[in-house]
Amino acid sequence: MGLRRYIARSLLARAIFANFLLIATSAVLLALLLLFIQRVSLERQVNLRAEALADFVATQSEFGMLTGDRNELNRIAHTALSIEGVLFVVVTDQSGDSIRLSRPKFVYQDIPASSNTDENFGPSIRVGGRMRFVEIGRTVHKQGGSSVVDLERKISATSRLGVVRIGLSMEDEDMLMSRSLYFGTPLALLLLFLILAVQYSQLRRLFEPLKGLIEFTRRVGEGDLSGRAPVSRLDEVGRLSESFNRMAEKLGSTTVSKDYMDDIIRSMAEALVVVDAFGTVEMVNQATLTMLGYAEDELVGRPASLILGAAIEQRTLGPDSMERIYRRKDQTSIPVLFSASPLRHGGSSEVWLAQDITARKLAQERLLEAKEEAERANSAKSELLSRTSHELRTPLNAILGFGQLLELADIPRDDRESVDQIMKAGRHLLGVVNEVLDIAGLETGRRTLSVAPVRIAEALDEAIDLARPLGAQRHIAIEKDLGNCAGQYVLADRQRLLQVLLNLLSNATKYNRYGGSVNLSCELRSPDMVRIGISDTGPGIARHAQARLFTPFERLTAAESGIEGAGLGLAVSKTLVEAMGGSIGVETVAGRGSTFWIDLRATPTPEEELEFEATTRQHTETLQ
Repeated sequence: MGLRRYIARSLLARAIFANFLLIATSAVLLALLLLFIQRVSLERQVNLRAEALADFVATQSEFGMLTGDRNELNRIAHTALSIEGVLFVVVTDQSGDSIRLSRPKFVYQDIPASSNTDENFGPSIRVGGRMRFVEIGRTVHKQGGSSVVDLERKISATSRLGVVRIGLSMEDEDMLMSRSLYFGTPLALLLLFLILAVQYSQLRRLFEPLKGLIEFTRRVGEGDLSGRAPVSRLDEVGRLSESFNRMAEKLGSTTVSKDYMDDIIRSMAEALVVVDAFGTVEMVNQATLTMLGYAEDELVGRPASLILGAAIEQRTLGPDSMERIYRRKDQTSIPVLFSASPLRHGGSSEVWLAQDITARKLAQERLLEAKEEAERANSAKSELLSRTSHELRTPLNAILGFGQLLELADIPRDDRESVDQIMKAGRHLLGVVNEVLDIAGLETGRRTLSVAPVRIAEALDEAIDLARPLGAQRHIAIEKDLGNCAGQYVLADRQRLLQVLLNLLSNATKYNRYGGSVNLSCELRSPDMVRIGISDTGPGIARHAQARLFTPFERLTAAESGIEGAGLGLAVSKTLVEAMGGSIGVETVAGRGSTFWIDLRATPTPEEELEFEATTRQHTETLQ
């Protein structure tokens, strides 16, 4: 138990113990591997020697067995037994007579009776007479007049003459293994001890600076920042000591007194209140006292509900701020932006921060009032425009009616030109009135749109047919490119979409060069959105003027060019497109023309919707 406790508390002891286990395990495994390799090598040598000796004795015994010369066989057996390491020799002829010779220390009867005497068998390690030996047998054959027995090439025998068995002792090899183990074990232990000694010395030198570092950190923990950790080396431990020293210097330079921290807290612009776990005020800063009109001793030690009232139960801890009401000493209320956070290392205490937002609330109220006033003024403006436009349409219709009667009458040529001017001016003024009514009606919500699937190709064809006479007056060709929109439908009010297209086509014609061209294109930009583009070959629009394009009554430089218009067409188009859930914009290059585009929501064709409804109904009936 004492050793385990020492190892658990000492990093040096744990490192030495771990190294000891690693080195010892490695040494044992290496020694076992070497012993195994040595044993295999020695056994192989004995086996090769046994095979060579058995082949030799079998070859020499062939003639004696052919002639039945027992003395010759006895001589061969004694010669083989006299070879060093041979334990026994058994020569058996075809009649079954055997010559058995063995060493005095070895009793042949100790050989297991299961040994094979009828055929060749390779060297095998056996145990008999309390010793290990290698036994091998060879069959002697008469080889067609030849006295040579070649068992390795496996020449077919013509007749069997007898069997030779030989046993070779492995005593020398076992003794060599024992000596290796006897002398190798102390040597391995000595080497292991030397390695551990070197490891201990190195680890002790490595961990020695840690003692000074531990002592230094203990003093820092006690508040003593005057000392420094010893730096004896430039390795990782040395760099760690340098880092600790820099930390101590930084702590020494940044550690301030409690009075200094109190001064910082009391100088905060936000009201700070520290509340303990029982809801009692522990500390407040000067901003809190100024905001609420209390003295410090009138708040510290009092319930925090004195400040927050019943809302104290509704507070939530976290970094998010919320609006709350603080109560002043005179019982008046003050709106604040409030947050409550748990005090770190303060148990269950909380820190309240509050910022007076009285001025902000007043500004918000004034802004809301101004917004409502602007909305009322805008509504009144729209109402005035609507009423005025309606009042203007009645006399305008009368003027145009009488003008049409004058056109039908037979009047002088000069008078007819005057009538034409009256009709032209009246139609222009009627168009302005109608556009004003459109804007006013959409702004006030009196005019609603009938949004439904509209086939783009039909709308474009109708718009082109209506705009083509205007283009013919200036020799401007109007072309159409449906692209991938053939058969595509969009969600729109058909009449209003036609109005927008006519406005854009009219502008593309009026502001185009003489003999130019206008191109209507359509592109399915995504499964849910279709873009219609109207491109002209006019002079383009300057970059600084593009922001004013969709402003009502803004004509840019058109008034200087003598082109008629009130500057309401693009404003009305923008209002209508956005009311249909789309968007409108322009891409222009000065000197090369402009492209006004409209993005509208794509929708399936009526046939596709019917097919989808039928499929859905069929699927529902199947499920039921």
